[in-house]
Amino acid sequence: MTRIALALACLVMTAAANAQGPKGAVEDPFLDNLVGRWDIERRMRGTVAHNSLDAEWVLQHRFVRLHMKDLADPPKYEAIVLVGFDPAAGRYVAHWTDNFGAQYSAIGHGKRSGDAVELAFQYPDGPFYNTFTWNPGSGTWKMLLENGGNDGKRSLFAEDTLRRADTSPTSAKTATTCSSPRQHELDFWLGDWEVRDAGQLIATSRIERTAQGCVIRETYTQKDGYTGTSLSFHDPVLGKWRQTWVDSTGSVGEFSGEPTDGAMRFTGETHRADGARILRKMTLSKEGGNVRQVSEASRDGALWKPHYDFVYAAPKAGP
Repeated sequence: MTRIALALACLVMTAAANAQGPKGAVEDPFLDNLVGRWDIERRMRGTVAHNSLDAEWVLQHRFVRLHMKDLADPPKYEAIVLVGFDPAAGRYVAHWTDNFGAQYSAIGHGKRSGDAVELAFQYPDGPFYNTFTWNPGSGTWKMLLENGGNDGKRSLFAEDTLRRADTSPTSAKTATTCSSPRQHELDFWLGDWEVRDAGQLIATSRIERTAQGCVIRETYTQKDGYTGTSLSFHDPVLGKWRQTWVDSTGSVGEFSGEPTDGAMRFTGETHRADGARILRKMTLSKEGGNVRQVSEASRDGALWKPHYDFVYAAPKAGP
């Protein structure tokens, strides 16, 4: 048996030595721009999510492997994509796989036009388009994701902006501090919203991360001119979320809370410019693609009255 095994090993090595494999690495400056570590900001139906991307040349420098995942630990979504150039067909090829399984894997094709390449993926229910656009001035990428209809029209699925990740020691320390699952308990609130009261549009609100991702800032603007800003952050000592609110009437608010029963629940108080002190209970919850914010108010802590019931909804398309 030993001699048979040795003979088989010799045959395998001889075949490998005689095989005519690919010669030389593929040089593609366009794909070179994708290599590295990236932060992804995804805008989708009025919400904003943050993901990560690592890209490197693999398979003897013939494909760029994109490893994308969200920031949850473990990630809820993860994809590995191989992108390469087919010189015979004069087009790019992308092999898309993700944790949804083999039934959703697909191969996309597309030709480069300037600094962009549109990859078309064919699915049983219609085509899906992902257009990669390189911006050499800012050193960023845009990924425009669109659904294709049977009528030939397209609808926006999402838009990604890729910015190079800061790999400095300071940034790594910040990322470790502010990228834990607790830091993302309010991510469902991120995005650009129309604020509605009983179905009527009363305001717009932008919810975004700032301070290298450690703070969530709201910029709230009502149609009647009233404005306000809040800063929300997780306090590692208290083990709770805290929120500070300041508005254009001179009122300020301080709240603390934590997620309970599928909603973020805050308690605190508002101090008005006229000296009044109002106790508050506030709940933020995800309802479908919207976010509902409900507030109750009290002057003595015994009798509570409804304060407001707002729905943060994705902006409607069209004029």
